[in-house]
Amino acid sequence: RPGYCYSLHPVTDGETPGKSSNENWAARCVSHYMVERLRIPLDCITITTCDADTFFHPNHFSYLTHEFISDGEERYHKFYLAVTNFLPNVNQVPAVCATRYTVLSVGRMAEMGNPLLSPFPLAIYSLSLRLAKKAAFWDPTVIPEDWHMYFRCMYADEGKVSASKLMITVGTEAVEGKDYLDTVKETYDQSVRWQWGAIDVGYLLVQTFARWDTPILKRIQMLYAAYDHHLLAVVIAVVLVTAPFLYGKIPIIVNLNIWTGAEMLLPLKTIMILVWAFHFALHFLSLCYMDHTLRNDLLKNRLHFETSKETNNGPMKWISLLLFPIADIFLFIIPTMHAHAKMFVSSNFNYVPSAKMGARCPNPCGGEDLGNDKDDRKV
Repeated sequence: RPGYCYSLHPVTDGETPGKSSNENWAARCVSHYMVERLRIPLDCITITTCDADTFFHPNHFSYLTHEFISDGEERYHKFYLAVTNFLPNVNQVPAVCATRYTVLSVGRMAEMGNPLLSPFPLAIYSLSLRLAKKAAFWDPTVIPEDWHMYFRCMYADEGKVSASKLMITVGTEAVEGKDYLDTVKETYDQSVRWQWGAIDVGYLLVQTFARWDTPILKRIQMLYAAYDHHLLAVVIAVVLVTAPFLYGKIPIIVNLNIWTGAEMLLPLKTIMILVWAFHFALHFLSLCYMDHTLRNDLLKNRLHFETSKETNNGPMKWISLLLFPIADIFLFIIPTMHAHAKMFVSSNFNYVPSAKMGARCPNPCGGEDLGNDKDDRKV
């Protein structure tokens, strides 16, 4: 019969307080209670990890059960990933933070919809208890847990693990502090904590040369993905921003034979600014369209999501999305360099939960606003 159980995790010496060590404890409790005491077959149990502010679709677990049953023996080698977004309370946070979370949500939707990609888990995911147990559960000594658990299972399962996409949305709240500045600070701190996942690059380097039971292609693929996300993307962004100022005076001959037969001598700075402007316009238009589609179609009438047309459409919303370059610089690039600098000095990191205000129930669901009490912070 359905029910809820909970367990309090006593942090012991050698463990790092945080989500990963909590999940390690919880999964071991599930294994002990459900398998050893209740005699429920290990192969019939799935584990879903989420946060206190996660909002599942009403059919999420029905969909997960269907996919798990339909996958046959492959189910024991899979992570099941829904389409995570940060939109439940995005209209309640400063515009620069809202834009950053919108970019993350749209990017994750595009990543999940790309048939050529096999994405890694992001915060909310499911796997079989058998696979978790094979990997000796979550690592209780690390802060980053989603990617790290995926890598851990991949090596424990000798490269057989893959991701199964659940094309259904699941929401998690944007960080929301006590006031405007506190929210921006909390968002920055959350980004620093996320980029602490770069520590997995060292873990993967060691495993790449130590685990010869895992196919070499899988090892290289995981290492490159971590390098691309945590290191290469930031380096490219810094290069694109600084290149016009460092190399802008280099003359470039532009051949215009297609139109006039003439040639023009332009400084590199002018060309790069024109290319950047084209990229900015294209990115902005795509962001507006995909944000509109996500809010007005995919999340329409979803409980706990603010999808009213008054707040999600119109010039004010579009103007706020123009902040995406500023949001990327101050809430992604700089926090990433900050995290890397901290890791260079020390690998010790104190886990501090993000500030959350709790769900605000929109008008269609009735009742009073559950998030107005500023003292009711859910972390």
